[in-house]
Amino acid sequence: MAIDEDALRTGGALQGAVAASLLRARERAAELAPGEQVGLYRVVRELARGGMAIVYLAERADGEYEQQVALKWMLDAHPDAASAGQFRRERQALADLRHPNIARLLDGGRTGDGRPWFAMELIDGERIDVHCVRSALPLARRLDLFLQVCSAVAFAHARGVIHRDIKPNNVLVDLDLSAKLLDFGIAQLLGDIDESVARACTPDFASPEQLRGETPTIASDVYQLGRLLAVLSSHDEAERATLATAATEIQAEGAAAQAALLADLPVDLAAIVRMAIATDPHARYATADALAEDVRAFLERRPVRARPRRTRYVAARYLQRHPLGAALAACALALLVGGTAYFTARLRAERDLAERQAQAANAVLGFLNDDVFDAANPSHRAPDAPDMTVREALRIAEGHVERRFAAQPALAARVLTTLADLRYQFGDFDVALALLDRAAALPGVAKDGAEDLRARAERGMILTTTNRFDEAEAILGAVVAAAERTLGRNHRDTLEYTLRQVENAERRDPDLSTAPRLAALRERADAALGRPNEISGIADYLVADDARLLGTPLRAAAEARRAVDALMATKGPDDTATLKAKVTLAFVERAEGHVDDALATLRAAHHAQAARYGADTLDALFMQNELGMQLAYAGRDDEAGELFAELLGRRERVQGAHSPQLIPALVNLGAIRLRQKRAADALAQFERSVAIIDASPDTPRYMMASARRSQADALRELGRLDEAIRALDAGDEAATGLAADDMRRLALRGARARVLIAKGGVAAGRTQLDAVIAAMRAHVDEKHPALAPLIAARAALP
Repeated sequence: MAIDEDALRTGGALQGAVAASLLRARERAAELAPGEQVGLYRVVRELARGGMAIVYLAERADGEYEQQVALKWMLDAHPDAASAGQFRRERQALADLRHPNIARLLDGGRTGDGRPWFAMELIDGERIDVHCVRSALPLARRLDLFLQVCSAVAFAHARGVIHRDIKPNNVLVDLDLSAKLLDFGIAQLLGDIDESVARACTPDFASPEQLRGETPTIASDVYQLGRLLAVLSSHDEAERATLATAATEIQAEGAAAQAALLADLPVDLAAIVRMAIATDPHARYATADALAEDVRAFLERRPVRARPRRTRYVAARYLQRHPLGAALAACALALLVGGTAYFTARLRAERDLAERQAQAANAVLGFLNDDVFDAANPSHRAPDAPDMTVREALRIAEGHVERRFAAQPALAARVLTTLADLRYQFGDFDVALALLDRAAALPGVAKDGAEDLRARAERGMILTTTNRFDEAEAILGAVVAAAERTLGRNHRDTLEYTLRQVENAERRDPDLSTAPRLAALRERADAALGRPNEISGIADYLVADDARLLGTPLRAAAEARRAVDALMATKGPDDTATLKAKVTLAFVERAEGHVDDALATLRAAHHAQAARYGADTLDALFMQNELGMQLAYAGRDDEAGELFAELLGRRERVQGAHSPQLIPALVNLGAIRLRQKRAADALAQFERSVAIIDASPDTPRYMMASARRSQADALRELGRLDEAIRALDAGDEAATGLAADDMRRLALRGARARVLIAKGGVAAGRTQLDAVIAAMRAHVDEKHPALAPLIAARAALP
């Protein structure tokens, strides 16, 4: 009779040594021998094994390049369709997890009998608990490693993935002394769980609800993080022997067991562990980030959420954070009266600060309820009145700011600056600047104070967007100088304002000349804020975006991927900064030949931006334009043309018929019409873009050059060759400051060669065309929209 594997797995049919023997036999039958090949990888030796899989050291065997991986080989084969679907979900979840503290998935597949395998990044390191012991790390360094693990887990949670098996041997410390979280092999998408996944966990570290067979949640990972924290925080000399049993002791959940395990920990840290490992999931920290924040508070000697905020406790933490103040207080206390006065004043100051913060929160809440939401309340309008738009609600609320916050000018300035940012997102630049003028005019807002600097930096950003680069540089330069003077060179706000100043220079001339400044800024931000951080992520994005605008995205492929990883970790998957970085990454994917992946990335980014912030906001319109360009690259001209036509209508409605923001949409729509052999329609779009440029002297040079070259192409197709030459002359003048090998400048040369050929100078034009094609091929593939027409034109020559 056949033996039921499930009976063996649960011990239901066979018990004791017989069941164990048969299970070992099952594992031996599934084992791989050195030299066996799985996918592209050849097994070298076994690294580790667990209840569900064996991990082998393997090496790439196709001869393309050398690479070693950790090959995770599942013990069970499941050839049915349901398990295949589970495998695909798991593999996709792993592939999406790009974080500096998560071991990356490199490859994966299933054998013919349905056995899954994964090729994972090979981490050269040792278990985190062993590393802490062998290196005799102080508690602060241990907690720094723990915070890296929290960052990785929080990142996975933001992507809808929970780990479910966080334990010391699933975290390695690599040669760079960074923590790497391993083995998402039993992770699953939140809310997507089946019976086999539910059983997959390590009992000694599993949360109580996991052991009861309940659906795991984020709270389960928080529990396991709490257990890991308890293990790493131990300083006992015999901990090498006790680390393996510490988790089991705490799992008992008895008061005595917990007290014994946590007795030697600092009081605040013990409270943090207790909250993280609470039996009731609702009593734990709500997120990994919340747990991490309390650990940071402990390191910075701030009050932690895990303990009641009693006055004596808050005061003690204040004195710990200010040792000089503590020493002075001690001396003063010796004089009794002086000490009492100082201590009372300090507590009163903290109480007053809390009261002011509460008053500010109540004032903002009242403003939202009474001035913003109330304006849009349908019960306050006539029954037949149309729904109020967001702009109308904002307009009404904007008129009430100074009255609402009459006693709080700094708060009024912050609200006006926030409203200006909202108007900026809608493209209402003049309204946004007027709001910033009101913020600057408020009495009581200190010159070069926090609110003043933020409002001026917001003004600089608006001026950059509207191509008023000189004005923006003057403002942002002054803001950076003031911030360095009042806040310090490496303060987070100073770094942000410096980033905006460099971005202004980058937007004026996107030619990678600002890349060294951005690299230096990234180094400062990494040193001051740690990695990953938002400043470095945006700096990398700007470098990658320059390469995209130059038509050479592969020159900054590493920066594009690094930007996405950093912004995913710090801003989240649906933040505008993250989505814009993904847009740039899509151009890298297309240049690497992954056209479908690039389109999918862009569609997802555009959909997320439009859904969260509105289809008519600036960044949603920008992403729609980039999606249209990707469709054009893929040869899907009809779809791209519809998208550009819709985009043009949206931009006209939002920003007006003469806004420079229309130029990219006009040029791109004209290019589609030209490829569709609708030269007259194309010329109409190009000439309209040129008219806007002529009325906007601050338009970037590269944009002028592209518009003039496009105009010349349409004129050539219509046989108006002398006019085409004049358009190219104007384009060359605009491109004077561009590098000789800049794609925009090369495109002008290619267009001139084609006009020369059309005028009868075939031999000279052919020579020029060959030179341009050769120069372009050094940067882009032959399907690039600037190069492909030139290759086709050359092929048509005799």
